Amino acid sequence: MPFANPDGTTGTDLYLQADKFRAAFAADVPVATTRLMQATQRPFSASAFTDVTTAAAWRTIPSWGLVAGEDKVIPPALERFFYQRAGAREVIEVPGASHVPMISHPGIATRLIQHAAEATG
Repeated sequence: MPFANPDGTTGTDLYLQADKFRAAFAADVPVATTRLMQATQRPFSASAFTDVTTAAAWRTIPSWGLVAGEDKVIPPALERFFYQRAGAREVIEVPGASHVPMISHPGIATRLIQHAAEATG
């Protein structure tokens, strides 16, 4: 979907099609929840794939990681690589988790956040 950028140029918003959303993004989340997620998803700009990053927070801020074992958006091997490169203090892998383990496995995500808070508190 086209949209106007702040500078007046035209950008392109991307979103997942309704019939593909659950399989691609949240396969381990209940159907009713994924229907709501799909209907309320916020598009993202195609420029996210080409924008140049000027600073990477992981270079200066401690990191923790949650690897979604069945992520169809970011391959789990790539997630592991990113966390290793960032020097993540702890990485938890959730076998079978889709791209949204914070929704499908909130207890695991909460514990990881608590560990990070305790370590930096």
